[in-house]
Amino acid sequence: MMPGPKMIWQFGELGYDFSINTCVNGTVNPNCRLDPKPIRWDYYNIPERKKINQVISTIQNFKSKTNILSNAPIEAFIGEGFIKRIKYSTSGLNVVLIGNFDVTAKSAVPDFQHSGWWYDYLNGDSIQITDPKQIVVLNPGEYHFWTDTKISVAVDDHINKVSNILVYPNPFSQNVFIESDLEIKSIQVKDLTGKSISVLSKNNGVDSWELEFVDNTQTGLYLLEIIERNGGRSVIKLLKE
Repeated sequence: MMPGPKMIWQFGELGYDFSINTCVNGTVNPNCRLDPKPIRWDYYNIPERKKINQVISTIQNFKSKTNILSNAPIEAFIGEGFIKRIKYSTSGLNVVLIGNFDVTAKSAVPDFQHSGWWYDYLNGDSIQITDPKQIVVLNPGEYHFWTDTKISVAVDDHINKVSNILVYPNPFSQNVFIESDLEIKSIQVKDLTGKSISVLSKNNGVDSWELEFVDNTQTGLYLLEIIERNGGRSVIKLLKE
């Protein structure tokens, strides 16, 4: 939530299971430092890593919907100490973020803009504040994203729909696998002109599909269109190597 550009590396992990000097062919050499690294699609199946991905996506969605980073001055208290706070204040929306970066529980003053109900954007919980200087106790690693207006996370937009769909590998060479808990009505692959291309589709289970591209499929960018039974639609870019 700090202003300025951000670069998020895949699932936001602090450690990666390949050396930074990994070459495209899998060997390790200092001359390959800037080579593309293998994509760890299996990270999506690790709950802790998946949660980081979902939290970052949700925060990015909030910034896109509210545009608050462009319209409100920031009050940041992120210097010394283990309690970090950020505040945004506008006439229509106020935001308070706070986190405990210590390994022990800490008492903290979020310094709300006013009393009343505040809503945690990340988990849907709410808290009634009777005193703006009210003290809260934060467990180790606990953080909150409070707003004084209730904003639904489950909005009908691209970022949240795609977060329910796992497509791998991407880039691909022959087959593409799709995993989703959505009720999918149809799956179609199109080129950038909107023309459907020949793909063999096989349902591998309740939540799993496999797409096999014909041998003469040219390399390049394609669009995977997924239509849900409730009418929802998601479009995901696929790169054929």
